[in-house]
Parts: sequence; structure tokens; C-alpha cells
Amino acid sequence: MASCDWGAWECHPDLEQEWKLFVQECQKSAKSDLTSDLWMNFWRSESPPSNDLPHPDCLEILDPVHRAEANTLPKDSPTVHVEEEINSKAADVALTDSQLQQINSVALELADILDMQCDSIPDDLKDCLCSLPANGMTALLMELESQLTNQKAYNFCSLLCEETAEGPCINVALVFEILFLPMLTGNSLENLSEEVKAGLIKMSDHFPSECVSHLLMPLLAHEVTSPSLLELLSALIQPLSETDCYSLMRYFVQQCSAPIEEWRISVLNCILSKARPSSLEGKAESSLLIGLLPILTASSRALSTSELFASLLLKVIPALKCCSSTRVHGELATIVQENKSFNKKALSDALKSLGS
Repeated sequence: MASCDWGAWECHPDLEQEWKLFVQECQKSAKSDLTSDLWMNFWRSESPPSNDLPHPDCLEILDPVHRAEANTLPKDSPTVHVEEEINSKAADVALTDSQLQQINSVALELADILDMQCDSIPDDLKDCLCSLPANGMTALLMELESQLTNQKAYNFCSLLCEETAEGPCINVALVFEILFLPMLTGNSLENLSEEVKAGLIKMSDHFPSECVSHLLMPLLAHEVTSPSLLELLSALIQPLSETDCYSLMRYFVQQCSAPIEEWRISVLNCILSKARPSSLEGKAESSLLIGLLPILTASSRALSTSELFASLLLKVIPALKCCSSTRVHGELATIVQENKSFNKKALSDALKSLGS
């Protein structure tokens, strides 16, 4: 059976165009609208990609449930929940003058606390924060945004880490949406300070998966090359749910082509470090790795001495243990045979384990 053309693996034309437009908007604007029609259509459309799984043997390992998962976009997207939250905030009664004065006062006090690098929020200020209506918290964070320096952003992350252990008086999802998402969108990403990166890494375990999933796809529209940005990406992937991690992996694999760039190898290593091989075996995610094999094969000679490429192979091979296809095993053998890295023996041992 002839191998499928990897270049033919594309989204449904309408979805592909909508996604490109959405990414362009992200790149133009420092703050994108999470509820834009383009984003919602991309996630919620029931139209499946026209040729989702390019490798002919990948369907052999999928049961009907996983095959359905692999060919449809998630209907219960986190975007739906965020949209409902934003709509409910818009429906809130307008703030009174006295409430706005209180919010300005609280914002100033909170900014002072961040300047002093306090370990906790005073109880009286906590009471004020907890008494704010939903749209009041939004207004507070928008006011705080104008006063947020790089160091204050790091201090705020540190403070939130302490507060969330006891039960947050500040909505972490809103903090992510209003304060940090604009910093991680479009051209702002290139100027992201080390303090902000360090703060976000520190805070990553506390971010809800539905927040992070809004960020990562636009983030991966850029070349993620700096070590600190890769560290941030790795940290942000960790809180993702299994469904969100699969969606991210599916999106990113579709963007790869031969010869695969080193920054894409680094990103795939980040994603596969979250999705351990044991959790991939027998699932739809492994079909994506099978679809990636033609690219890895075409890249293997040029990257034969790359330790980074070898580290990716050491994640891919065990994840395909459930696949009995001789074609897949043959492609993996070709890749390992071409390899000349220090990990050659480890790769050979991993390949032998496929037959055990």
C-alpha cells in the first residue's frame, strides 16, 4: 500500500481559513478576543478535517470510539465555558460610583502590597476582595493592569500561589484572562520579560486547563526557540486535561513538515513529556505519532547526529508499542538505522522492545 502524502493532511478548508485569520488577528493585536466568531467556529464546528490521519496503517489500531475522537473537533470545548462566563459578566448590573471608588482604592492597596513583596493578602483586604461582585473583580484587575510592572507581575504570581492553597479570594481564571493572556498573544510574546515568564511558571499548577488551552494554540503559531520560553511552554502544558493535551498535540502535528525544525522537535518533546508513553498506548494520540512517521523518516538522515531528535524518538517508539503494523515497525527501523547519536543503543533497545 502506498504511503499517503503528508502534505494532504489539512483541515476542512473553511476551518483552515478561519484558523489562519484568527492567528493573524492574534499577531496584530496585543489582546485578542477569546470569544471571537473565528475561534468559536474553529473549536465548535462539527465539520471534520478532510484527511485527518495521513498514514494508511494508523486506522488499524483505532477502535470506533477513538476513531471518532480523531476525526472530530471537541464539542465540549473549554471556550464554551469561558464564553458563558464572559456573557454572564456582561449581564451584571453596572457598578455604582461608590463601588468604583472602592475598586480603585483596593487596586492601589493591592499594588502597594505587590511593591512590598508581601507573602499574603491582609485579612481586611481579603474581605473587600471577596465582597466584590463578578464585574467588580473584572474592573479591579483591569485597573491593576495599568499599574503592573514586570516585577509586580512576578510578585502577583507568587502571592496567588500562596493564596490558592487556602482558597482564592481572587478569581485565577480572570487573572489569567485579563492580566497575562495579553502578554502571551501576538507580538507581545517576543518582549515577554524573564520576570513574567518565571511568575507564570511558578503559577502554572494553579491555572485551570480551560484557561491555558486558549493560550497554547496561538502561542504555537510562533517559533518557540528561547530556552526560557520552552520552559514556560512545558510548565503550561502540565495542567492541561487529557482532552486538551490531545487537541494541542493534534493541532501541532498538523503543522509539521519535513525536514522538521529543531524548535518543533523541542515542542513535541514538551507535549510528549506531559502525555507519558504508557498513557498513549492504544489511544488516538498514538495514531498522530504514526502520522508523524513519514516526516521523521524524511528528516532522519539530516538529523542523524541530533541528540534532540534522538530524545524525541525515545518518546515516540515506546508510545507505538501497541501498533502491530509491519509498515510502522519498518519505518521506525529505518529511522533508527540512520541514527548516529550517542543514544543509538537506547534507540535500538527501544525498537527491540516493540516485538516483545
